[in-house]
Amino acid sequence: MCHCTPNKFRGRRRNVSASQSLCLPDRIDGGVATPSNTQPGRHRSRMVRSLKRFLALAFVLLPVPAAFGQILFDNVTSGTITGTTLTFNHIIGGGASRLLVLQIAVEGNNQANSGLTATPTYNGVAFGLAVENVTGTSFGMRTLLYYMLEADLPVAGTYTVSITAALADNISAGVVSVTGVEQQPPEVTGSNADGQTGASTIQTIITTLSDGAWLFDCVGSGNAVSGFTPDIGQTERWDVAAASSRGAGSTREEPTGGAVTMGWTAESASNRISHVVAAWAPFVPCVTDADCNDANACTDDSCGAGSTCQHVDNNTNPCDDGDPCTFGDACTAGSCGGIFNLACNATGFQSPAATAARQTAWTAPTQAFSSDNSYAKSGFDSSVQQDWTNFGLVIPTGATVDGVELRIEHKH
Repeated sequence: MCHCTPNKFRGRRRNVSASQSLCLPDRIDGGVATPSNTQPGRHRSRMVRSLKRFLALAFVLLPVPAAFGQILFDNVTSGTITGTTLTFNHIIGGGASRLLVLQIAVEGNNQANSGLTATPTYNGVAFGLAVENVTGTSFGMRTLLYYMLEADLPVAGTYTVSITAALADNISAGVVSVTGVEQQPPEVTGSNADGQTGASTIQTIITTLSDGAWLFDCVGSGNAVSGFTPDIGQTERWDVAAASSRGAGSTREEPTGGAVTMGWTAESASNRISHVVAAWAPFVPCVTDADCNDANACTDDSCGAGSTCQHVDNNTNPCDDGDPCTFGDACTAGSCGGIFNLACNATGFQSPAATAARQTAWTAPTQAFSSDNSYAKSGFDSSVQQDWTNFGLVIPTGATVDGVELRIEHKH
């Protein structure tokens, strides 16, 4: 018999919590419930109705399984310095499939001096570079995103972030740790800059590939603006100023893959804004080897320990690099390539993309960059020289250059 007190169902609706008791009859004969010590005929229809109600309620009360593929925030720390070396501590938590993203804004007295002299580290281990961008003329503002995956991260605890720049005036940086990330480089990156225009806003559009991806960005201004305001949908994680510049970083979770705009507005007069963005996919446990197909013919894909995809180079696999101007395609170090066919004109004639004056007698030298009946001009004799470079010619690996054909469009 039933050893609990059943709810009495009255009317058409009944709200039942998970803590309330529900009872089944002692046995079910031929699909009809029959309680003990009762006459089957009297209670047949009543018990059928009760059983149907119980089954419906039991279905409603079943727990909803947790969703796979969700990235979760762990912690953020930031720091700033007027100088060349910035160090600060970051507490990282535990969890599976962790990712650490370092967001850096560096200002230097020129573009070169806004660069880093060494790869940043966490716990003495070097980060990997995701994306960087630099802008400015008299001064340089550089923004960078670095990352570190689970395999290189320490156990939960407090460790030091170290950043060293080349003659930088200011460094502003933040580091964000999350869990539940696919252990791969970013699936897409992007950047944008305003040069020296003094714009107060900047936006970068990238297209994510995965549902539930997280976007990380960093913005830097060559002025110590009073602050940055992120676009709607972004969560500002840090926003700090040095003596004459400012940096900020944010994250954004995007439920479905597609085009996403990340942006910022400077809260006061700005100059030389640089912006970088990168997106990482959530970790989705695999079930079969087919779940791990990376569309690379030069790797063997399998679902391994911890329901994690494994991609192992296999240089014996046949492949096609998709280039009609190559033959003998083969796998090398996990990627496909072939031998260039010299009879295949892959590029055709190319125009220059840069120019430098040996003398100043030429006018409009950039008119030589395209065939459009507009000409670079010189009113002097042939001793007046001008250099045009960066033709974008591609020499395939293994090819031998037998000669160069030059065509010049000119008029007198």
